[in-house]
Amino acid sequence: MSEFDTLKFDKLNHKYKLVLSFDDPKKYQGQFGESIMYGATIDGKEIRFYASKGLHEEIQNQNLKKDDKCEIVKRKPGDFAYFEVNGKSKHTTAITEPTTVQEQATMLSQDDWKAKFNEMYDWYTKNVKEKGGDIPF
Repeated sequence: MSEFDTLKFDKLNHKYKLVLSFDDPKKYQGQFGESIMYGATIDGKEIRFYASKGLHEEIQNQNLKKDDKCEIVKRKPGDFAYFEVNGKSKHTTAITEPTTVQEQATMLSQDDWKAKFNEMYDWYTKNVKEKGGDIPF
């Protein structure tokens, strides 16, 4: 990257290792609402990146400041993307550490939910729809 390029986090599951250049990001109102811009270095080269609300919150939660090293990874396990900072994210905590049976049930993957839906639809088709009935509730 040349001086002051914008890092776009366009690679999923890639570890971006950077060092923050300032204590606080620059915030300003743009055409699409608030923008949050951080300055950083990667391999000694100065860059900037625009943080989503979630990425900004995670950096703030970890109290990262100027000269702090951090590793940012963009994840997309399903329909939405999120960021991990130094291996931490509110999403990874919930996914990797369910504590109750109910929490575990909500952690099914999208493919698992599709399989469950297809199973229920097959039952409905066989037991209700083909017999001209309706769901009994």
